[in-house]
Amino acid sequence: MKTVSNILSKKTAQFNAVEAGTNVMNALSLMNAADETFVIVTKEGKYVGLVTERDYAQKVILAGRSSHQTNVEEIMNCNLPTISSNDSIEKCMMLMNAYKTRYLPVFDDFEFKNVITMKDLISLTIINKEYRDLLKYSSDKVF
Repeated sequence: MKTVSNILSKKTAQFNAVEAGTNVMNALSLMNAADETFVIVTKEGKYVGLVTERDYAQKVILAGRSSHQTNVEEIMNCNLPTISSNDSIEKCMMLMNAYKTRYLPVFDDFEFKNVITMKDLISLTIINKEYRDLLKYSSDKVF
């Protein structure tokens, strides 16, 4: 069974983190530079939440707020379910579905490790399917 650690082993460290007092425009610039759809929000170097493109759209643009005058801590999502590196991919999918989220923060022994995204799960699923198909194709061609 595949676990979160299988995904983490292939991910690079997250460099898209901002302090809670950062304005939304700067966070968006970092999102763009990192080619990500979220930024990690920290206070004194500790994880406190995430801000996603969806948070920006719903809590800034649609609310008529200013990206320059709104801080990420005002719009961040700090109630996401968390997982550990030992959790199964199936558990991640169930949590994402149940909580209607595309992001799961990973903690081991209360220490923040990374964020697993829906994109990570889809990529792993595709890679596993291609591998299984390759094995099936190879075994079908045995002489």
